[in-house]
Amino acid sequence: MKVLIFGDSQSGATGAEVEKMLKMQGHSVKRATNSGKSTAKLLALAKNQAPVWDEVYLFTGGNDPSVQDEALSELLGYFGASGRVVFSGPPPATLITDLKLAKAVWGSANSADKFFPQTAAFREEKNKAYKQIAKGFANVEVK
Repeated sequence: MKVLIFGDSQSGATGAEVEKMLKMQGHSVKRATNSGKSTAKLLALAKNQAPVWDEVYLFTGGNDPSVQDEALSELLGYFGASGRVVFSGPPPATLITDLKLAKAVWGSANSADKFFPQTAAFREEKNKAYKQIAKGFANVEVK
């Protein structure tokens, strides 16, 4: 089976683990990681991937400032035209409680509002919205 692992930075580390498992099962795997890209930008990049895959593992949504429902629908439809799609939405939200450590890791340009509950709640809402969109496609499995 020909498999494509495609998406944002989640397709890097998580995608590498998926790739190992699929290769151990004897599948031919290509992984295309596009760190920092929104769902809309991934849609544009997807057009460079001919839809000749039996299965696509799609990781997207983590870089979207808002729900990009049209871009996600097009992306799922594009890859779904040739086979099964396994969709993983945005990564779960993490509430950072140690702002001093967060600034040490990510720099002083990060403000406190990026680490508090309203941000975590928005990410969870976006995750739910993306999974609901994906469930509307017959050949899409939502993880």
